[in-house]
Amino acid sequence: MRWVPAISGRRLPADLIEDHHTTAMAPSTLVGPNTSPGTMDRAVMGDCRRWNTAAATMKSLPRKLQRNSSQPGVTYPEKPPLQGLDLTRISTTMKVVTRGQRVAAKLLKLTKMTDVEEREELMASCAKEFLKEMDAKLEGLPQEAVDCISIASMMHRIGMVMKFIHPKDWLFQGHAKVPISLIEMFDQRFQYAEAHHMASVLWGMGQLGRRSLDLPLGEGTARNLIDRIVQTVPNKSDGMKGNSVCHFVEGLSLLYDKAPPGCLETLLGKTAPRLEEEHTLTMNIARLLYGLAELNYEDKIGVVEVGVKQLAFHFAHLGDNHISDAVWALGKLKSPHASRFMLHVQAKAEQEGFGLSKSRMSPRQLIRFVWGMDQLNYKTAAMGIIKKLCPEVNYRRREFTNEQIQEFTDICGNMGMNVGHLIEEC
Repeated sequence: MRWVPAISGRRLPADLIEDHHTTAMAPSTLVGPNTSPGTMDRAVMGDCRRWNTAAATMKSLPRKLQRNSSQPGVTYPEKPPLQGLDLTRISTTMKVVTRGQRVAAKLLKLTKMTDVEEREELMASCAKEFLKEMDAKLEGLPQEAVDCISIASMMHRIGMVMKFIHPKDWLFQGHAKVPISLIEMFDQRFQYAEAHHMASVLWGMGQLGRRSLDLPLGEGTARNLIDRIVQTVPNKSDGMKGNSVCHFVEGLSLLYDKAPPGCLETLLGKTAPRLEEEHTLTMNIARLLYGLAELNYEDKIGVVEVGVKQLAFHFAHLGDNHISDAVWALGKLKSPHASRFMLHVQAKAEQEGFGLSKSRMSPRQLIRFVWGMDQLNYKTAAMGIIKKLCPEVNYRRREFTNEQIQEFTDICGNMGMNVGHLIEEC
């Protein structure tokens, strides 16, 4: 491969200049109707890299070739399409998205703290600081410069942060300004929103909890917007990706006791094959099954079978907490296809085991995991796992309420295992 000098001082492969001018210079197709807002930052960064590469490529070409616009394969617009208010909006969105990812990563580490009160105080402090920063950035951004992608991306990051926060009462006591501003802007642009934008907003609202439905919006509440999203997405889902489908179902399960008639059937009937696409994250599949179980979904189109197949095939990418969600969901759904996935769960239990401190499995997830094993009639494997988990339960005993300990021991008792003597009193 030949290399030629570029304007930045770096060297570019010659075949980029000779064969890929159009590709290098074309604006990204990642930011479009089928874009998941979770990839917004990568898409914009990709645009920047492409335009820088295009500029460097043109500078490295002979002047005669630069002047000859009719040269086959060479197209270079005078100005890139991202400028003015768009650049301000993209820059602000990227900062919020990146900051949200860092805060979520920090909160994930804090979940390992055994002192519950201190942990909740630190996590709430981090979330409040993040919302304060978002508020400052939104105030300096003209509303006309904010589009549906930006709103959906920011709302998605709020959800990523708030899903670790329990309880969330403080959010609705003077800290809900940012979510209110975002849903107001999204409501004004609703007619221009794509299905994946709506799915991200629904997921973000779901992570705030059901009290978010009562946030003020115009003359009514956010419930009106959420109802419109739920009614609209199934009919606009032709271009939805697998991750957006998972976000929609999980968000729906967090805000509704039961899906509106025909909603999931229409959505999943169109999108079930896309759950097998490579870019669909395995942990999102686990959360999809969890959402379906919460909504008491009756699977008539085989979407649960598709989900189990994906979980089994990509089992190595699942954390213990996602395995717990999947086991509970399959137990509640009474899925006849669970055996393929449960073989991997049994193998992991025998070889590595499941640990609370290692996997950040919450007390509620531990209880649901054991309950799911019981419902799927994997009692022998469950009993072996429980014996290994009891020391971990004792280590993190302060995180369990007395009611959770009682529920745990009752489930074990149903399987014929007495663990009362293995659990220390708090």
